[in-house]
This record gives sequence, C-alpha cells and structure tokens, in this order.
Amino acid sequence: MFFYFLGIKGTGASHLASLLAQSGARCEGEDVKEDFFTYPLYKNFKIHELSTPLPKEVDIVIYSTSFNKELPSFKEAEERKLPLFTYPEYISYLSSIKPTYAVSGTHGKTTTCAVATSLLSKTKQPFTSLYGSYLKGEEKGYYSAEGPFIVEACEYQDHYQAYSLEALLINSIDFDHPDYFKDLEAVKDSFTQRVKTLKQNGYLFCNTTDPVVREMVGTFKALRPDLKLFTFGFSGSPDFLLTFSYSGLSISTLPESAVELREQEEHILSDYLGGALLSALSLVIGEKLEVSFVTLSDKLETLFPLLKEFQGVASRSEIVAEVNGITFIDEYAHHPKEIEVAINSLKKRYVNRRLVVFFMPHTYSRTKALFKEFVKVLSKIPVLVIQQTYAARLDKGKGEDIARELEKEVEKISFRHFALGTNMVFFSQDFESALSIAKGLLTPGDVCVTMGAGDNRKLIYNYIEDIEK
Repeated sequence: MFFYFLGIKGTGASHLASLLAQSGARCEGEDVKEDFFTYPLYKNFKIHELSTPLPKEVDIVIYSTSFNKELPSFKEAEERKLPLFTYPEYISYLSSIKPTYAVSGTHGKTTTCAVATSLLSKTKQPFTSLYGSYLKGEEKGYYSAEGPFIVEACEYQDHYQAYSLEALLINSIDFDHPDYFKDLEAVKDSFTQRVKTLKQNGYLFCNTTDPVVREMVGTFKALRPDLKLFTFGFSGSPDFLLTFSYSGLSISTLPESAVELREQEEHILSDYLGGALLSALSLVIGEKLEVSFVTLSDKLETLFPLLKEFQGVASRSEIVAEVNGITFIDEYAHHPKEIEVAINSLKKRYVNRRLVVFFMPHTYSRTKALFKEFVKVLSKIPVLVIQQTYAARLDKGKGEDIARELEKEVEKISFRHFALGTNMVFFSQDFESALSIAKGLLTPGDVCVTMGAGDNRKLIYNYIEDIEK
C-alpha cells in the first residue's frame, strides 16, 4: 500500500507515516522546505515540494485539515478519484479496526500518551501509539499489529467525535480554539458528547487535578452509568490519589510505589499518572482480567516506579543544547494555562538561573480571545521576547500583528518590575531581530526557552551556528 501525505511534516502526520511504514506500507509526501522538530520521524521519507505531481503508484492520500485544497496535488488526487482522508478521518478508520484508548483534554495529551508509550515499551504487551511528538532519544513510533491503539484525540473541530473508543482519558477541560468553540460551555458540551458515544461498558478516566474535569465527573456518571469510571490526581478525592512524601511521589493506596522524580509540577505529574493508568488498563485487558480498582492497582505497583526511566518527549521542555553555559530548551506550550505550568516547572527545575523566553503566539484567534490571560502569565516571565505571530506570516496585509499589541500590554506590567530590576520585555518582528536580541541578551548561566506551537525552535540552531562561526 502506498500512502501519500499532503503536509507530511506535521506533528500527527509524521508520526502516522512512521507507523504505517513500520506496518510495511510505502510512505511519501509533500510539504514546505522548512524542517520542524518532527524531523526524526519524517527524515527517512521521500518528501516532494508542494504541488509536485502525484506518483502514479499512490493508493491513498492523507492530508492535513489545514492543507490548501486549491494546490494542484490535491486537485490531482480528486481527479484521479484516489481515496482521500483527512488525518482525523484516517485515525477514525484505525479506531474502527483496533481496540482504541484515546487521551483527550485541552492540555497534557501528548505527555500522557508519551508516558503510556514509555511504560508499555518496557513490557511484553504489544501496542500502537500515535501522538504529536516522540520519546526523547528514540526518534520513532511504536506499531504492532496486535494490542491496543493509544491515540491523542484533540477536541478541535470535534474531530475526536468520530473515533470508535473502548476507553477515554480526559486530562483537562479549558477554553481554547476560539475559532471553533464559542466559550468554555461549548468545550464542556463537546466533551460531554464524546463521553456519551463511548462504547457500551467502556472505560473512562478523569483527571480531577483539573477543576473543570472534577466538576464534570458527576455529569459523566449520570450520563453513562454503564461505564467503569476511575478518577485520579492530586485533588477531588480521586480513586488514585497522588501525594508527595519523603520517599518521593506516590499513589496513596500504594505507598511502596513511591518514586523520586525531577518534575514537581502537579499538572504534569497528573499526566504521568494518566499515562500509567492507560498502561495498566492495557496490561489488565491483555491478560483478560476484569478491569477494577484492584487489578489496575496491581499493575500500577509495577509500572509506577518505572516513571523514573521516562526521559521526556520532544518539544515539551526539551533540552535541545547546552552551549557556553547556556541551556537551550524548546517548549510547545501555546495556551496561557500551558505556559503557566511550563514556566512554574522550569522555575522549580532551574532555581537561581535566569529564564529568557522567546514566545511566538500561534494564532490571532487564540491570542485575541485569551488576551488578558496571555498578558497575565507572560508578565511573570523574567526576560521575555515576544515574536511575530506564527500565523501572521500567512496573513500579511491584515494590519498590525496582535503580537505587537500583546507586547505593549505586557510591557505596561513588566515596566513596574523592570524598575526593580526583575523583568524585561522585547518585541521581535522577524527571526533576524530575534537572533540579534538573543545575541545581545544571553549570558552564561541563562536558561533560554523557545516557546509556542510555531517554528521558533530554529532560533536555537541559528544562534549556535552564528556564535560558532
């Protein structure tokens, strides 16, 4: 089978292509020339320039929902009557042929999937996992013809509603994607609908560290009394309660499972437990045992200590390089809540080191809808450089970039801190000026973070290349 991807470098598409290739399929695609953090996943594929004529042997075309359908390659696929799938549509197909456990939520999906992948890879349980990144140091996906399919399921445009699911984990519910959802209530309605269509007698895991998820648990129980529902987290009296002790992080009912981890942020550690629970579910079902608190706990007792071997996931507080006493980190956070969690985690990890953050807003709609929240969280960053909005490069001529407006508002707050010598904020209208600012700002001991869902990770490579000339 020959799969051709329109937008093969994307976070989901590159991982899917990697899995299909492992299954024995031939994969090629087309995309922009620029490379992204997903490079290790697509580096071995033949990648054509945009609008290249499709190879004659292509059987199926998979395209990103953001792909321009006016490009010749898409038109050719239609003319040739080739099977055309969006990325979510193909995931929906896979979920119909494999037992599927989905990780959903506004935040934390990728980390949770990565933890489940890391833990299951250390067992004999066959599985397939698909999410928007890859394990640090592994540069591959995990595919098996047998076992469950663990997949990241995004609520955007209700894509995940079409997935056929045995199990669903909900990490968090927050207002995001304002170009599609009107408000938080609309997001909550989406998750309610997703729970409503889970398979009969399926499994639902709810992270009660998140206040909105905690609030919704009662609704989910009333809506689907047939589901086996398990709660977990640091608060809300969950079934699986996380606690800190002198021995490290542990589950209250499994004190012997305590593990010492470098990570201290509760929201991220809750994601870790979510991944461990999905791994436990996979093992319990794989052994044809009844799924219960007891059987899940039994598997967690073995799995939870293995969290200390989790090396992290690419582009999630990923250490990209250490040069001249400066630590360079790439962080995908692009929503105010994610930024807050990431910054808190980094401050705890790098005590007494200056954080210099290059933040690239991702879309106009998100920045506009959550403007006050962005201003509040960004103003707490010691040294901040706000870069041109990622999408603004695609929408030239539409007036002043909202990133400039964001910088002005953050500056009003930061100026008060700057008088005390604690906060600085700058604006960069392009990569050249961002590089210039980095060269003037960074000193040994700094922790430099490129942050956002755009492509500013390349600033790290440009900086290192420039200083090594």
